[in-house]
Amino acid sequence: MIVRQARNAQTVTLSTIQHITATSIPPVVPYTISRHLFDAGLRSQRPFKRLPLTPQNRWSCLEWCRSQSSWVASDWHRTVFSNESRFTLEADDHRVRV
Repeated sequence: MIVRQARNAQTVTLSTIQHITATSIPPVVPYTISRHLFDAGLRSQRPFKRLPLTPQNRWSCLEWCRSQSSWVASDWHRTVFSNESRFTLEADDHRVRV
């Protein structure tokens, strides 16, 4: 039942499976659920925050870098940089594993 539930709805969370199974069979701890899913070849994953770079994207970035390689300090003073790195001060970043 656990594996079937996970295969029918691939975005279902472990806590949802635990809640569903609690109504039909004796309560099951999360470790048992994850072990059954692992044995069935199902792994939890975090969804992509953004798509990986394609070869075309990499080439475009490289071309941009080459075109800016001759810039002097005064050119760079007119440029605004943004840092897209994600930092969290909490242990949980609130992303749901699917």
